[in-house]
Parts: sequence; C-alpha cells; structure tokens
Amino acid sequence: MKKRLPPLNWLRSFEASARHLNFTQAAAELHMTQAAISQQIKGLEAQLGTSLFKRLPRGLKLTDAGQSYIPGVGDLDKDADVEIRYGKGIWPGYTSNQLTWDSLFPVCSPD
Repeated sequence: MKKRLPPLNWLRSFEASARHLNFTQAAAELHMTQAAISQQIKGLEAQLGTSLFKRLPRGLKLTDAGQSYIPGVGDLDKDADVEIRYGKGIWPGYTSNQLTWDSLFPVCSPD
C-alpha cells in the first residue's frame, strides 16, 4: 500500500503548534482560527495513526511521537548557507533578498 503525504497546511499547523505549544498562538501566526488548527492537527494525527500532542488545560505538550516528528517537519538547519522562504522577508537573525517580483491576480471563470 502506497503511503500518502500529509497536506502541507497540516504540517505548517503542526510546526507552529509545536513551537508555541498552543493552538491559539499558532492560529494567530498562521492567520487561521484556533478551530481550524485543531482540525488540521486531528487530521494529521488520524493519518499518522498516533497522537502528536497531549492536550492540557493551559496549552499543549508534545508526545514522544510529536517530538520525533519535528525534525522532519521543521527542517530548519542552522548550518545552511541559503534558504528559500515565502513571506514578507522579516525573519529575525536572517538577511533576506527578494528573488522575484511576480504579480498575482485572481482568475475566475464566468460560471
């Protein structure tokens, strides 16, 4: 049976939640609702077949499985010479250069 990769948004939600140990703070960072983060984490946990967080009254704690999943998701290597990131280029401790000046616009069908 072929393994499916989880959706990238689920991985972003996991990484932010693991850093903050809080779904609400992760949601604020990703401009999402806390409920959306929680649902994405539940989906990721269901796909992986294990819990990644222990839900506490005031925040989260990573399970052993969650702790072991971080390196594969965060992939932030301090020894890297170059990283390509998407965003406004405001990352403390890093120098950023704009690579493209693309214009984005919505495309809709008449229907």
